[in-house]
Amino acid sequence: MTAVAGSPFNYNLSLMGENGHYLFGFQPSSVIIQSLAMASNGALKKGATLNTAEYNAVSDCALTYWNGQRLRVDHTGADLYNAAVPADFPCDTSYQSFKIDDANGELTFLNNAGAILLGGASLNILGNNKFVYTPSCGAAYGNSPYPYVGVF
Repeated sequence: MTAVAGSPFNYNLSLMGENGHYLFGFQPSSVIIQSLAMASNGALKKGATLNTAEYNAVSDCALTYWNGQRLRVDHTGADLYNAAVPADFPCDTSYQSFKIDDANGELTFLNNAGAILLGGASLNILGNNKFVYTPSCGAAYGNSPYPYVGVF
């Protein structure tokens, strides 16, 4: 391996996903998704941002970064899914879907799915892109007293 010119890049993102053209992740201590364009040599360039709270399905339950957020890009690289986990109990977790624009890294909101009490932040996409699975979770990093798997 050899270092890419300009590396390391000064971008602070967590919980990342990619689609071959863009790298996506959450900005520090936020529910804002940042896209970074990936050049053919691996170099990164800042792209679009999106505040997931603007698409919160439960407007009276604020989203929070510390209670667990998670994004996943589907296997085609066309869509991004986000677990929108609220700050307070007994607010429901909703699951957001966005279309990825490969021209500029912008995300276009498609829909909110689910309204799951104690819904988990983990999203797992089946290899054929037909289903997304999420386990329940009573806390961002704990086991749920209400075991189930949500399927979308």
